[in-house]
Amino acid sequence: MPGCIFPVPVELRERLSGENKTAAFLAGFRLAAVPNCDRLADATPAGPCAAYPMHDSWTTTPCVEGAALAGDAAGFSDPTIGEGLSIALRDARLFGEALLGGDDWSPATLAVHGGGRHGMWS
Repeated sequence: MPGCIFPVPVELRERLSGENKTAAFLAGFRLAAVPNCDRLADATPAGPCAAYPMHDSWTTTPCVEGAALAGDAAGFSDPTIGEGLSIALRDARLFGEALLGGDDWSPATLAVHGGGRHGMWS
């Protein structure tokens, strides 16, 4: 079953927490401006409500002598943006290219080729 993502401002997080969080979430759909809003407000949730911090995080040192981190081991992306798998595959491709491209498998070389996540958005 597909899920839905509803961004909620951080300052409202208390409103959607605690014992009645699901009821409060559904009640938020009762809006005069939304046609048939009762269909949403009276829905039965397929699963629990979850919250994510809406940020990405990754290590500044993905490579050391004898080991290189890729995918979720090297960092994570907020699951609501759906980029985790593509970044993991990118890491694998770049590490593979670095390893197949020469005999220098030093942390410095691997970090440039496979672990440069900070530079990929600039």
